Amino acid sequence: MYDGIKAMITEEKRLAAGGRVPDGAPVMCGSHLTHWDQLTGYPIFPPDCKSHLKKCLTKAMWEEFRDKKDSYGFSFK
Repeated sequence: MYDGIKAMITEEKRLAAGGRVPDGAPVMCGSHLTHWDQLTGYPIFPPDCKSHLKKCLTKAMWEEFRDKKDSYGFSFK
């Protein structure tokens, strides 16, 4: 668990400094994301998040819809 938290902190610092997550890698959701296109992989929500999306979104759903847009051009991301 310690190594996972340490890796997450390192990634958040890299993102905050303007770094980009490799395509397909899971991305920690939060205020450090400044644009939707930084969400390049399956979103990981913080433990204290109470979002309904956190409860319902599965990795299979993400893989199926991540690059789709609606008739108005809005992305699933």
